[in-house]
Amino acid sequence: MGPAVASALSQLGQDSKEGVCNTLIVYSDGAARDEGPAGEQFLRAKSQNVRRLMVLIGKYAEMSKPPSAWLSTDPELVEDGYSGLAAHTPQVTQNLCSSCQSSSSSSSSSSSSSSSSSSSSSSSSSSDACSSSGRQNVMLIFDSSGSIGDRDWTTFIGYTEQLISALPVSQDKMHVGLVEFAKTARLSSGLSTSKSTLVSASKKFSRNLGNRTNYGPAVTTALSALGLQSSSSSYASSSSKSSSSSYASSSSRRLLSSKEDVCNTLIMYTDGAARDTGDAEAAFLQAKKQGVRTLMVLVGETAALSPPPNAWLSAKPVLVEDGYSGLAAHTPQITQDLCSSCQSISSSSSSSSSSSSSSTAAPTTAVRSDVMLLLDASSSISTSDFKYFKEFVDALVDNLPISDSQMHIGVSEFAEQHRSVSSISADPEAVKSACANSDSGLVQNVGRRTSFAPSIKDAIDRLARAKTYSGRPQAMIVMTDGAPRDRPETTRYFGLAKEAGIQVLMVQVGAMASLLKPPSSWLSAEPVLVTKGYTKLTEKVNTIADLITHSVGVTTSETTIQLSMAGSVSEYDSAKIHQVKESIASATNIGTGSITLTVKAGSVVVTAIMPSAAALTLVDKIESKELTSLGGTTVAGATVISSSSSSSSSSTSSSSSGSSSSASSSSGSSSSASS
Repeated sequence: MGPAVASALSQLGQDSKEGVCNTLIVYSDGAARDEGPAGEQFLRAKSQNVRRLMVLIGKYAEMSKPPSAWLSTDPELVEDGYSGLAAHTPQVTQNLCSSCQSSSSSSSSSSSSSSSSSSSSSSSSSSDACSSSGRQNVMLIFDSSGSIGDRDWTTFIGYTEQLISALPVSQDKMHVGLVEFAKTARLSSGLSTSKSTLVSASKKFSRNLGNRTNYGPAVTTALSALGLQSSSSSYASSSSKSSSSSYASSSSRRLLSSKEDVCNTLIMYTDGAARDTGDAEAAFLQAKKQGVRTLMVLVGETAALSPPPNAWLSAKPVLVEDGYSGLAAHTPQITQDLCSSCQSISSSSSSSSSSSSSSTAAPTTAVRSDVMLLLDASSSISTSDFKYFKEFVDALVDNLPISDSQMHIGVSEFAEQHRSVSSISADPEAVKSACANSDSGLVQNVGRRTSFAPSIKDAIDRLARAKTYSGRPQAMIVMTDGAPRDRPETTRYFGLAKEAGIQVLMVQVGAMASLLKPPSSWLSAEPVLVTKGYTKLTEKVNTIADLITHSVGVTTSETTIQLSMAGSVSEYDSAKIHQVKESIASATNIGTGSITLTVKAGSVVVTAIMPSAAALTLVDKIESKELTSLGGTTVAGATVISSSSSSSSSSTSSSSSGSSSSASSSSGSSSSASS
């Protein structure tokens, strides 16, 4: 679509006259195969005040919708194909005329109202949200990489002063800190209650931290300032290391350690995607594990086209597509987001003590939940791919917290019909055994075509029978490489599932996954896309397991192990640590984002915090000599130190850090700790 839009803009530029409304309308029966260039051209059209409309034709019209930022209004859908186009002519004509009518009326009134409305909305919306929010610590993280030009940088610095002025910074309300980052990160101000101190610190941003955009060190430095996690030595710049004692004032640290109702938030401003994806993911997930709200503001057209994974953030990023000059207009919304995020936490924490004593409907010792896996077994999946699919299901079951007190899981396969493979069970081995059964397991004998509705209806019925108390969390996750042939029935049953309180999730596999996105009304969360096919599905097992566990509120248990490694501590820079993470991830079928590594002096001891099943797999492989190196470095031994739920990971880390002597423990003590 990119060349088509570019050609249209060129023609509009030649014929454009002042006061004339310009519109382009695209008719298509497919999604853009050049998503990046197409997005750039649509946003270019937007910047030139060209109205952008679209008509999508055919049965896949709903699934071919482009990002909402591309268009001025929702696309017109002609799902009955080209033969149905004529019937939509009146609506399309009305859209074309209405677009210019609204543009004309809005432009004539904008000059008189913009200045007064922006100032009033800024003060009212932000103050309303902030007045009812609880106490909070906020780390503002600012990108200062070389991609920001001098003029934009001047605008950016002016904006930071406006933002700080708009926030309710005070001793009793909000403490704010500043981090500057590019390739490395620097703490510019620890948590402060003085607006003048913060403004002064922002004017001293150095812009000498490199040209790359690395999120990892920025988030890690912010967590250190919040008193939640020490920054990796390879992350911070030399100046930030020398000023580590100023990460937070003593009063701020007392507030953090003694008051459980303080809300911690970090918000990152950037105009580029992370260049350190692995470290960035680890840092954001670590922040979320420790209860920190993670927000982001993406500045410019390029950044808006490359948002981070949903799992990194607590809310959708704010998109400022018109660049740094457009930041000021978003201040009220950003201020409101900051305060609202803590308002919800404050209200939930204040009500939890009163509600927990009166509620007797659900058990209080653990969160029990039910999950149904609905697996596509249609003929579009080759025999070899289906083998990879079954291997993935085994790995997924191993990575879920399945037990009597936590998650219960059932499995069914579907195509034209559906068939139950495993009843809803608290025994992971029983589930895997049922899936492996050569007669009644995952055997791909339910027809050729892909029909979702029968399996969704069956899952709703099975989950209803398993629901032993009101409010018990439940979810279903559909894994498929195609679109349903029974679309109306699928829409109906997904709606019934959501009405019953069931979280509806989806994994889409194959090259067509990004082009066949389901309607947002079907699902409770964005689908996971595995565009490289079934051979790469197991690499996503950690992401998918996290999606499922988060949807039903089950905490994943973690285990801390210590690895005796060759070499010296000085060799373990961020690149080396990432290599070790990748080796562990490959050996245990989890994502690098689920692994936390720290390195101690002496003979090198690497402390790893990771999901329990993966940790025990790693220990077994090292002890049996199946695995003798990590990241290209010899590993001599592995010892289990402790196990805990993810909610207590920070205490686990601190307790294990003082136990380096146990790295040389025998395999006997290791198995004892494990059991």
